[in-house]
Amino acid sequence: MSNFNYKIQITADGSPSLELIGPRNTAETMHSKAGAFEESLYIYLRVVKSVVEQDLPLSFYSLGLGLGYNEFILISYLISVKTDMSQLKIVSSEHHPELIDQLKLTVQNHSEDRENISPIQACYHQVIKLCTEYFKISKTELYTKVSELIQNNQWEFHSALNQSCLAKNNIRFSGIFYDAFSEQFAEDLWQEKFLTEFLKTHAAKNCIVSSYAAKGTLRRALEAQGFQLKKSSGFKGKRESTNAVRLN
Repeated sequence: MSNFNYKIQITADGSPSLELIGPRNTAETMHSKAGAFEESLYIYLRVVKSVVEQDLPLSFYSLGLGLGYNEFILISYLISVKTDMSQLKIVSSEHHPELIDQLKLTVQNHSEDRENISPIQACYHQVIKLCTEYFKISKTELYTKVSELIQNNQWEFHSALNQSCLAKNNIRFSGIFYDAFSEQFAEDLWQEKFLTEFLKTHAAKNCIVSSYAAKGTLRRALEAQGFQLKKSSGFKGKRESTNAVRLN
């Protein structure tokens, strides 16, 4: 088990986030305090829409499962536009296995009235509720589809991203949500050499990448791999975010 020390935070749009407590009592919230759900929509829905509009293979990599915002937004959007998901592939990496376990329990026991659900499961239920309301789909449809994807191994969960975690499954992804913690918490994930190797190995020939961050190491790695960087403002107060496209 990982050292999973957290607090639940309610962000400005009413959606939940987690504040993780790290070494030496450092703390970082998973999302913008201005709105976890709104930020996830703003930064990562553009990846999903671009992949669908360009008719690319439905293969997505999500760095940082967290509370599942990006994955639930992805699946909800595909349901809302009536996309055939028989070939959908999602791979999520998460450093804390507790979150993977809690998400699976939430999907298995998807009655929000069930007694004794954990605080984390309550957060997942809230994220799902927000997605169904935004995309105007039913909760039953979303829970059913998510359960199906997990059972069919179309949605896979991996441990924290590192040089070897995806080596056994050399999938190339059309859409990449690069939603890692900051360099303070996840220094290795922002090293230019690592980013370049990751993109070289796992970005498909035609690929869309998005991140809340606009670090120089990420931008240089994307440019080195032939991505075109599109000027993108950050979410509510942040100057920039990263939106990169490679279409051949």
